[in-house]
Amino acid sequence: KGVVAVRIDSALYFANANFVKDLILRLQLKAEGTKVVVIDFTSVSSLDTSAARELESIAKRCRLNDVGFVYAGMNGPVRDRMEKCGLVKAIGKENLLWDMHAGMVRAAYIANGLEENQQNTFRVFKDETPSDSGD
Repeated sequence: KGVVAVRIDSALYFANANFVKDLILRLQLKAEGTKVVVIDFTSVSSLDTSAARELESIAKRCRLNDVGFVYAGMNGPVRDRMEKCGLVKAIGKENLLWDMHAGMVRAAYIANGLEENQQNTFRVFKDETPSDSGD
């Protein structure tokens, strides 16, 4: 309860980034009692700088409304672009998760006001991919 999940099914770039931002913020406002917004990036093949700025804007708006946010399921090139654009530093690695399952678990923790040790509980965004971590 209190979690809004949104799946993006295309590349994010200057032509659609503002539309996606507006859609996500409308869904957040429409769903009464929203505590966390989770964005599923599983199908996002690429991301440009304009889109990265809009994602940062979503995170800022969520913070202003006291709503948590989680970005989950980014592929390598999308994660790299987020890092290069400064998005990872701006929104925090704890809000970038490897897959949707981890993203939803993190959202449940946030929605219920629970604290967790990010490094031990979740596969958070790191410099190596999950297969490189020796698992």
